[in-house]
Amino acid sequence: MKRHCARFFKDPLLTMANHFTSLIFGFLSLILIAAFVFSMVEPVGFGDGVYWAITTATTTGYGDISPETVAGKITANTLQVSGLILGAFLVAHILERLRPNEHVNTDAEQDWLAESIRLIAYDRDVIIPAYPDSTKEK
Repeated sequence: MKRHCARFFKDPLLTMANHFTSLIFGFLSLILIAAFVFSMVEPVGFGDGVYWAITTATTTGYGDISPETVAGKITANTLQVSGLILGAFLVAHILERLRPNEHVNTDAEQDWLAESIRLIAYDRDVIIPAYPDSTKEK
């Protein structure tokens, strides 16, 4: 945890981009902060501010609630850019998890590697300890 926090303060954008929970937390924080600021500078309630922030951050923008003050417009523009960046990171993170990893060995390759190691060890009279089964309860 300490290393994760140190890395976050060193490069927060990179840390958020690589951790799905950080991305979700960042996106929700962005929505809530923008909704709070918007409800303070525009004549709308917090609930309408949340609705406005979600539609603005996701670039839906129905137009039923729109900023009228300069502070509201600055909030909207900041939210749009931030929402696009965080949204792109979210989509990229999800797609990366869906893409098959060609560097991972198949079961047959793993079995072949294990058997090859056993044969090499047998030829050299080396005893290989059994791998502990993590599925068994202790």
